[in-house]
Amino acid sequence: MILTLGRGHTIIITNVGFNTLPEYEVILYHPLRGTMNCFHGKPKELVFPQYPDQWNKFYCLTHRVQPEPFNFLKHWFLHLEGKSITAPSFTDFTLRLVLRNSERILFEDEELGNSEARRLFEAVSGGKVEQDVKFVFYKSKAPFWVELIRRYKTRRMLRAYGVK
Repeated sequence: MILTLGRGHTIIITNVGFNTLPEYEVILYHPLRGTMNCFHGKPKELVFPQYPDQWNKFYCLTHRVQPEPFNFLKHWFLHLEGKSITAPSFTDFTLRLVLRNSERILFEDEELGNSEARRLFEAVSGGKVEQDVKFVFYKSKAPFWVELIRRYKTRRMLRAYGVK
């Protein structure tokens, strides 16, 4: 039996580092709005601890089976310090990976947060935002020689499987 809750937005977190990641949550943070923990994963599909090159898929349900969007997400975007606003500005959002049951931040990126907030707001409001959408990909902060070794190992693995 398949139960369809609705449609939404998916984000995939891949561990590109060398260390394992402990159990974490994906949250959207704004300094004046606070945090929104709207990304959830299916319990049987989440992998923790997350080893290098493993990925987890998180989703944010923006529309129920009925066509009306979730009000809490739209309310969070359209209220600032308790006052209603007409449209949010996508300049101060931060996407964070936070250690579960803690306030320790494992990773944060403002550009990813702004683009994810814009995409979520477009989904719940039903229209495009007038600002340009800039897709941002995380670039590893490892030294250059570490990236060369990683690429070499990836190419060697692909050749072993007959892909390249």
